[in-house]
Amino acid sequence: MKILAVDDTSPMREGLRHLRADSDIGRNAPPYPMRRGRISAQYRGRVRSVDLSDVIYLRADHKYVTVKHLGGELLIDESLRSLEQEFPDLFVRIHRNALVARNRFLGLEKHSDGTTWARLHDCPDRLQVSRRHLAQIRRWLGQRDRQTD
Repeated sequence: MKILAVDDTSPMREGLRHLRADSDIGRNAPPYPMRRGRISAQYRGRVRSVDLSDVIYLRADHKYVTVKHLGGELLIDESLRSLEQEFPDLFVRIHRNALVARNRFLGLEKHSDGTTWARLHDCPDRLQVSRRHLAQIRRWLGQRDRQTD
Protein backbone atom coordinates (compact mmCIF):
# COMPACT_ATOMS: atom_id res chain seq x y z
CA MET A 1 0.00 0.00 0.00
CA LYS A 2 1.40 3.39 -1.01
CA ILE A 3 0.83 6.49 1.06
CA LEU A 4 0.71 9.71 -0.89
CA ALA A 5 2.10 12.71 0.93
CA VAL A 6 0.93 16.09 -0.27
CA ASP A 7 2.76 19.26 0.73
CA ASP A 8 0.90 22.50 1.44
CA THR A 9 1.94 24.20 -1.79
CA SER A 10 0.95 21.43 -4.21
CA PRO A 11 -1.91 21.94 -6.69
CA MET A 12 -3.62 18.90 -5.21
CA ARG A 13 -3.63 20.45 -1.73
CA GLU A 14 -4.96 23.71 -3.17
CA GLY A 15 -7.79 21.82 -4.90
CA LEU A 16 -8.68 20.02 -1.68
CA ARG A 17 -8.68 23.31 0.23
CA HIS A 18 -11.01 24.79 -2.43
CA LEU A 19 -13.40 21.81 -2.19
CA ARG A 20 -13.43 21.98 1.59
CA ALA A 21 -14.23 25.70 1.55
CA ASP A 22 -17.12 25.20 -0.89
CA SER A 23 -18.74 22.30 0.88
CA ASP A 24 -21.22 22.46 3.73
CA ILE A 25 -20.07 19.21 5.25
CA GLY A 26 -20.00 19.54 9.00
CA ARG A 27 -21.42 23.06 9.07
CA ASN A 28 -24.86 23.80 7.64
CA ALA A 29 -25.77 20.48 6.08
CA PRO A 30 -28.39 18.36 7.81
CA PRO A 31 -26.82 15.45 9.70
CA TYR A 32 -28.58 12.85 7.52
CA PRO A 33 -29.13 14.49 4.11
CA MET A 34 -30.16 11.39 2.12
CA ARG A 35 -32.38 9.81 4.75
CA ARG A 36 -36.02 9.03 4.06
CA GLY A 37 -38.68 10.95 5.96
CA ARG A 38 -41.37 8.27 5.91
CA ILE A 39 -41.83 4.60 6.73
CA SER A 40 -43.88 2.71 4.16
CA ALA A 41 -45.49 -0.71 3.82
CA GLN A 42 -47.69 -2.61 1.38
CA TYR A 43 -51.20 -3.07 2.73
CA ARG A 44 -54.00 -4.68 0.70
CA GLY A 45 -52.29 -3.87 -2.58
CA ARG A 46 -51.62 -0.25 -1.68
CA VAL A 47 -48.67 1.53 -0.15
CA ARG A 48 -49.31 3.12 3.23
CA SER A 49 -46.80 5.63 4.57
CA VAL A 50 -46.25 7.30 7.90
CA ASP A 51 -44.16 10.41 8.54
CA LEU A 52 -41.31 9.73 10.94
CA SER A 53 -42.48 12.66 13.04
CA ASP A 54 -45.77 10.79 13.69
CA VAL A 55 -44.13 7.58 14.91
CA ILE A 56 -44.48 6.88 18.64
CA TYR A 57 -42.71 3.54 18.88
CA LEU A 58 -41.57 0.49 16.92
CA ARG A 59 -42.06 -3.00 18.34
CA ALA A 60 -40.75 -6.23 16.85
CA ASP A 61 -42.80 -9.39 16.85
CA HIS A 62 -41.18 -12.34 15.08
CA LYS A 63 -40.40 -11.29 11.49
CA TYR A 64 -42.36 -8.02 11.42
CA VAL A 65 -42.22 -4.66 13.17
CA THR A 66 -45.33 -2.81 14.29
CA VAL A 67 -45.07 0.94 13.81
CA LYS A 68 -47.34 2.66 16.34
CA HIS A 69 -48.11 6.17 15.08
CA LEU A 70 -50.57 8.97 15.75
CA GLY A 71 -53.07 7.54 13.25
CA GLY A 72 -52.90 3.88 14.28
CA GLU A 73 -50.53 1.04 13.46
CA LEU A 74 -48.59 -0.16 10.44
CA LEU A 75 -46.90 -3.53 9.96
CA ILE A 76 -43.54 -3.39 8.16
CA ASP A 77 -41.00 -5.98 7.05
CA GLU A 78 -37.83 -4.29 8.34
CA SER A 79 -35.63 -5.14 11.29
CA LEU A 80 -35.45 -2.99 14.41
CA ARG A 81 -31.67 -3.05 14.08
CA SER A 82 -31.75 -1.49 10.60
CA LEU A 83 -34.24 1.17 11.76
CA GLU A 84 -32.12 1.92 14.83
CA GLN A 85 -29.03 2.33 12.66
CA GLU A 86 -30.81 4.48 10.08
CA PHE A 87 -32.45 6.77 12.66
CA PRO A 88 -30.16 6.90 15.73
CA ASP A 89 -31.18 10.47 16.52
CA LEU A 90 -34.93 9.73 16.36
CA PHE A 91 -35.31 6.46 18.28
CA VAL A 92 -33.90 5.02 21.48
CA ARG A 93 -33.83 1.31 22.26
CA ILE A 94 -35.62 0.39 25.47
CA HIS A 95 -35.85 -3.37 24.99
CA ARG A 96 -34.56 -5.95 22.52
CA ASN A 97 -37.98 -5.76 20.86
CA ALA A 98 -38.74 -2.02 21.07
CA LEU A 99 -37.54 1.40 19.97
CA VAL A 100 -39.26 4.56 21.19
CA ALA A 101 -39.31 7.92 19.43
CA ARG A 102 -37.12 10.23 21.50
CA ASN A 103 -39.58 13.11 21.17
CA ARG A 104 -42.45 10.93 22.51
CA PHE A 105 -40.60 9.63 25.57
CA LEU A 106 -42.04 11.25 28.71
CA GLY A 107 -40.30 9.29 31.43
CA LEU A 108 -40.05 6.09 33.42
CA GLU A 109 -42.52 4.36 35.75
CA LYS A 110 -41.23 1.96 38.39
CA HIS A 111 -43.72 -0.73 39.41
CA SER A 112 -43.85 -2.55 42.73
CA ASP A 113 -42.76 -5.80 41.08
CA GLY A 114 -39.45 -4.15 40.12
CA THR A 115 -40.18 -3.65 36.43
CA THR A 116 -39.71 -0.30 34.74
CA TRP A 117 -42.02 1.00 32.03
CA ALA A 118 -41.73 3.84 29.52
CA ARG A 119 -44.40 6.56 29.62
CA LEU A 120 -45.13 7.97 26.17
CA HIS A 121 -46.60 11.24 24.92
CA ASP A 122 -49.78 10.87 22.78
CA CYS A 123 -50.09 7.17 23.62
CA PRO A 124 -51.67 5.32 26.55
CA ASP A 125 -49.48 2.23 25.94
CA ARG A 126 -46.71 1.48 28.40
CA LEU A 127 -43.65 -0.39 27.13
CA GLN A 128 -41.39 -2.35 29.42
CA VAL A 129 -37.80 -1.15 29.66
CA SER A 130 -35.34 -4.00 29.99
CA ARG A 131 -32.81 -3.99 32.82
CA ARG A 132 -30.11 -4.20 30.18
CA HIS A 133 -31.11 -0.84 28.64
CA LEU A 134 -32.28 0.94 31.80
CA ALA A 135 -28.98 2.62 32.74
CA GLN A 136 -28.53 3.96 29.21
CA ILE A 137 -32.11 5.29 29.19
CA ARG A 138 -31.61 7.02 32.55
CA ARG A 139 -28.39 8.67 31.32
CA TRP A 140 -30.11 9.83 28.15
CA LEU A 141 -33.09 11.22 30.10
CA GLY A 142 -30.72 13.04 32.46
CA GLN A 143 -28.86 14.63 29.55
CA ARG A 144 -32.12 15.56 27.83
CA ASP A 145 -33.50 17.14 30.99
CA ARG A 146 -30.30 19.16 31.57
CA GLN A 147 -30.48 20.48 27.99
CA THR A 148 -34.08 21.67 28.42
CA ASP A 149 -33.33 23.48 31.71
